[in-house]
Amino acid sequence: MDLSKPIESTSSSNGDSMRQFWKKLWKIQVPHKIRHNIWRATRDILTTKVNLVYRHVILEGGCEECDDNLESLLHLCWECLKARESWM
Repeated sequence: MDLSKPIESTSSSNGDSMRQFWKKLWKIQVPHKIRHNIWRATRDILTTKVNLVYRHVILEGGCEECDDNLESLLHLCWECLKARESWM
């Protein structure tokens, strides 16, 4: 969560802050598969329906749980009613 806050330094460039972000990410004490999924999520390369439609693997990208929105990473983690229930 600290990484989402802007770094208050006039001497660092955007590249430096991104390097710092990735260094902190890879040092988190969690199983490698969790770090890997966080990396995939930040790169938006998880297998969501939106990404599968973009790659021409499937034809429709709607969420099967709520049929309300496209199944993007944002929708899958936060916007979907089923996701909200899971977080509660």
